[in-house]
Amino acid sequence: MKTNQFHQMTVVIRFLLFFMVSLLTACGGSQDDENITASVPSAPQLVAAVSGDGTAIISWANVSGADTYNIYWNTSGNVSLTDNKISDVSSSYIHRGLTNGSTYFYVVTAVNAEGESALSAQVSVVPASRTAVNLDASLNNVITFPGDGKVSLNWGVDSQAISYNVYWNNDGNVTSADNKISVNAPPFDHRDLTNTSTYYYRVSAVYAEGESRLSKEFLAVPNQYNIYFVKDDAVNDDGDGLTINTAKKTIGAAVSAATPPALVLVAAGSYSLQSSASRTRVQLVDNVSLYGGFSSDFEGDFINERRL
Repeated sequence: MKTNQFHQMTVVIRFLLFFMVSLLTACGGSQDDENITASVPSAPQLVAAVSGDGTAIISWANVSGADTYNIYWNTSGNVSLTDNKISDVSSSYIHRGLTNGSTYFYVVTAVNAEGESALSAQVSVVPASRTAVNLDASLNNVITFPGDGKVSLNWGVDSQAISYNVYWNNDGNVTSADNKISVNAPPFDHRDLTNTSTYYYRVSAVYAEGESRLSKEFLAVPNQYNIYFVKDDAVNDDGDGLTINTAKKTIGAAVSAATPPALVLVAAGSYSLQSSASRTRVQLVDNVSLYGGFSSDFEGDFINERRL
């Protein structure tokens, strides 16, 4: 009897010990957990610097375990911890009060309670005013396409631009004192124009810092043009060229067939010109204009009426 009681008591004690150990483990009482410590964060990656008017925007990828960031900078390169310091930055930073045209060098470190990381890779930037530089090359290539009582304009888009200004007159030498039209984005149709009159254009981009210089000058003469199409994949020159489906195969054939005033739209491609025994040439005709490099499907509002 005593033996059975002793055995039962042993089972109860073992059960209670097991229960207490399980409870301590569930409550985070593991000794291994107490040995886990934080570490110094790694150096920031993907550091970038973007210029503005008297400013530089410094950005980087977030670092796991970092609480804040420090930015070190100078104007000579090889930035170190002894250079100018901007402390306790939480995200990308705009460095203001800089001199346009000067080069600034930057590195970034990540910081937490355990310390400061190694330096990031160095980046550099040259602040500049948008109003003091020429337009991007793509913006300087304005395409003017005349139509019946209108001129269609197109140009390359600058991702930094807020909007654009189109300046125009009928005399040439366009300045910012001439007629002005604000445009959100290209393309733009200038309508209600007088056919056979010449219109001159220059375009500027508007940035947060101000307006850029004007583009080169371009001109167009609106009229009720006859439109002819040329495609390098046309079967031959037997079509009348007045629609895409009846396009001419060679530029010379389209020019010869055109009734002035006319526009000959040449799709992007490779073409053989009319040739004689001594030379290769296309005989141009008064009041017949060539427009080359159009996409093969001739997309665009200015010719939709003649596409098919």
